[in-house]
Amino acid sequence: MDHVSDDWLRRLDAHLERGNELFDRCSGALDRNTAAFDRNTEAFERHEKAFERHGKAFDRNTEAFNAWKSQQDDLQEFMREITLRVERLGRDEMRDMRRHTDEVVAELRAQRGALFTILDRLSPGGSGSAA
Repeated sequence: MDHVSDDWLRRLDAHLERGNELFDRCSGALDRNTAAFDRNTEAFERHEKAFERHGKAFDRNTEAFNAWKSQQDDLQEFMREITLRVERLGRDEMRDMRRHTDEVVAELRAQRGALFTILDRLSPGGSGSAA
């Protein structure tokens, strides 16, 4: 075996020392990486819980929307029925008003005819008028 010079030993020691420094840095980075991973795991667990809460809230919201939609459908049907009743009553009222108006017009015509008949029977100047 060849004799190893002091220079080679110093260089080898320097490389080993540098290797130890890099290992220590890697060890520190590994510790930081492990801490970051732990924080990520905790954040992921919080996210899962929040996602569960969101899912439950979404389900409640969907139920509430379906109930509201059903209520709106019921109200729409109710308003349709009310509108039909009001339209029907309005048509009935208009028919009654036309019939009543026709009766009033017929009565007025009859009264006017009777008045003209009475006036035709009176002799000129015999009505007590100052002619």
